[in-house]
Amino acid sequence: MVILLILVLVILVVATIFVSALTASFSSLEARLDRLETGAPIELRRNGDGAATAVGGSTGRAAFDLAGHDLSGQPRTAAVVNVEHFTLLAFLSSGCSTCGRFWSQLSRGEEPDLGLDTRLLVLAKGEDAESMTALREVATGVDVLLSTEAWRHYEVPGTPFFILVDGRSGTVRGEGTAMGWDEVRNLVALGRGDASIVTGVSTAAMKPTSDAEREAIIDQILMDAGVFPGDASLYPGTTPPQEGTP
Repeated sequence: MVILLILVLVILVVATIFVSALTASFSSLEARLDRLETGAPIELRRNGDGAATAVGGSTGRAAFDLAGHDLSGQPRTAAVVNVEHFTLLAFLSSGCSTCGRFWSQLSRGEEPDLGLDTRLLVLAKGEDAESMTALREVATGVDVLLSTEAWRHYEVPGTPFFILVDGRSGTVRGEGTAMGWDEVRNLVALGRGDASIVTGVSTAAMKPTSDAEREAIIDQILMDAGVFPGDASLYPGTTPPQEGTP
């Protein structure tokens, strides 16, 4: 009898927590949809300084311009601060098996669509810490900057690792690891507070009450909660669609 009462109490506590969380999420969604009904302007949220990205590390720390060499040994620099765009730093190595899929796609010219205002910069370590023979084999045709110093400056913990830099503020807006370009786009979308990078829906020139804008707002709310397109939780009992599947 005592055990039964304990089980009932546990179930009640879990149910209360679940209902509270669901109510809070619904209230947030309802409030944002109310703004659409009143014609209030919609602004997709952008992470504030020092806020956790929920994808990788924290945001807000200072970014640094980069210097090193290209694969032919020629000196090269790259400005990522005090510029009018974002830069996605992709830290890859020749000895990382997961990096192989990124190298392969980049070698075929298959760069991800990161939005009009985000540039991709691929980085590997210098010859003091990287096998140049192996790197040249995997990085054929890839524009890559070799800089061990960049890895130290940005405190890269391993590979593959991606860091989003806001050139206007000179700060890191998001960072983390990824298994494929879908996850990389999620990181960029979350760091920029722009769901259209992963949904393809822009709210820039829409009527306040359009269905497409409503969908974009819901997408943003899901992203705020760490749920991105393709997440298994969105497809209960089914298989999530693969990248490139219509």
